[in-house]
Amino acid sequence: MENVSEKSRLAAFLLAFFLGLFGVHRMYVGKVASGAIQLLLTITLIGIFFVSIWVFIDWIFILTGEFKDKEGKLIKNW
Repeated sequence: MENVSEKSRLAAFLLAFFLGLFGVHRMYVGKVASGAIQLLLTITLIGIFFVSIWVFIDWIFILTGEFKDKEGKLIKNW
């Protein structure tokens, strides 16, 4: 499958679950800019609310296999 990322869905899932507020799961898949934005927003009290929702949505996408890496490839492989 050429449109499937080499990144692990299990790793992305665990990183999102435990360190999602810090954007680590996004940095893992190469989305460094949005991961850094999540990290910076987590510092603020208002931002942490929005990041929590954002991470929850990412978490659902990872579980369903619809999360993509920086190249737009689906992260399907556990």
